[in-house]
Amino acid sequence: MYERAPTRAAMQKQDSLLQRKNAGSSDMVHARPTAAYRQETTTQLASGLNARVSSCSVAQPSRSAVTMTTSKNGLNQTQLENDTMPAQLAQSKSRKSAKKAQTQSGKVNKRSPKAASDTVKKHKASSEAKKYLTKAGNEQTNKEHQAKKDALTKIVENANAALGFVGFGIDKSFTPMNPAVFLSGLTRTEKAQLDKVHARLSAISYRLKEYVNSLQKTTVTPEVQVAVALGASGNLQIWISGNSSAANAKLQVNSLFGMGQYYVDHLRELNVRARRDALVKIGKSIKSKSATQALRNKGIGLSDEESSTPQKREAVARALHKLGKRTNERMRAKRARKFAKKHVGVDVKVAQNPRDMHAEAAILANIHAVSSKLQSVGGTKVACLACQAYFTHYNEQGLLGDHTGYAWLSRSSQAQLREIFNDINSMEDYLIRIYGLLTNRLQSLSFYTGQAGELRVADMPDESDADLTDSEDESAIAGLATGANDAGVIDRILTA
Repeated sequence: MYERAPTRAAMQKQDSLLQRKNAGSSDMVHARPTAAYRQETTTQLASGLNARVSSCSVAQPSRSAVTMTTSKNGLNQTQLENDTMPAQLAQSKSRKSAKKAQTQSGKVNKRSPKAASDTVKKHKASSEAKKYLTKAGNEQTNKEHQAKKDALTKIVENANAALGFVGFGIDKSFTPMNPAVFLSGLTRTEKAQLDKVHARLSAISYRLKEYVNSLQKTTVTPEVQVAVALGASGNLQIWISGNSSAANAKLQVNSLFGMGQYYVDHLRELNVRARRDALVKIGKSIKSKSATQALRNKGIGLSDEESSTPQKREAVARALHKLGKRTNERMRAKRARKFAKKHVGVDVKVAQNPRDMHAEAAILANIHAVSSKLQSVGGTKVACLACQAYFTHYNEQGLLGDHTGYAWLSRSSQAQLREIFNDINSMEDYLIRIYGLLTNRLQSLSFYTGQAGELRVADMPDESDADLTDSEDESAIAGLATGANDAGVIDRILTA
């Protein structure tokens, strides 16, 4: 049943009462009311039946329709309310929000002992869960490690069975990331004595590897090799290569540039930095209470005549240089510079390596392609068994020397033999081919036990001018004296 809508007169009377109540004053005239509208809602009744209930709402008259009879400072009362109400309302809301936030904060800070205890239990449970996951992860890693080792063992067993004797073995230092095997029966050596030519090739290769890896964000080349070759027209050539086409793309240079310019543009600053780092390392090794006295104890005194700080700093840097003339870092830098200086005008060529072969194999393949003659080759590592086999196939084994390393089971290592033999279909075949190519060299080859075949600077001969200070030494000394990357070493010595 519908209720009757109020009459127009009743509506006007209700508006008038509302206006008087809100204004708090009787000094008002009636405003013209707006039309009322009917609103219908649905109400759920107890009987479960729906009844449509009609209610009447009256729209409030707009403030602009109300005229005030009183004023204050030229503004009527309604204008005053319109001007001040928003600010007052904002202040009120701000106070309420602040009070609410403070109340909530108090609730958070004033946790009950039980809540605090529950939090501790949750942290403890989380810690236990992490320990469990770590343990489970380690166990999974160990299982994967053992599975790969078992697979490698099977490969070696199959290869040895095909040979009819034990030709290969697995090293105790097996790593899943770089699976490798060694050739049984070879003499083991901890030193790879190099002559001056190969020591310099190793040094320049090390610096080139440092350079190219600084340009690669996600991958690195594990080695670089450098070779000196004689071109078809009798001209000298410098060939360089890494273990991948990506690395060689970074090493690429204009063939018109000589080795001297290439060195200045890309390698000299690395060499200077290595010398400076060597000085810093020596400075840190001086651990006595008086660093200055420690230098004097080593036969190096600092003159009292050096009064200004720059002079004293330079004197300390030169004292450290005097102590570090035979460090591995300086000797490697010295050899790299000597190589570049000797071949200053020789063209530099970067090998093409689309099969991602090992560096020395890529160089030999390129030199054969252009009818050049390889004179010497050397790098950051001794040649692995696959490289020795590759060079032996082309009767160039004398260039690599008799030190060798592992037979790596990586794609890069297998690539060179797959270039020779198209019928290599398994790792067992790969190992059998290596043994077949090296059979006649088993008595002369020796297994170098250096980590991953990395050559040691200590195994290289000294340079005749090791005691002389060159331009790179001067740059390193100056850089250290001015405080560039000195790690506070000179300051500690001066204030000791």
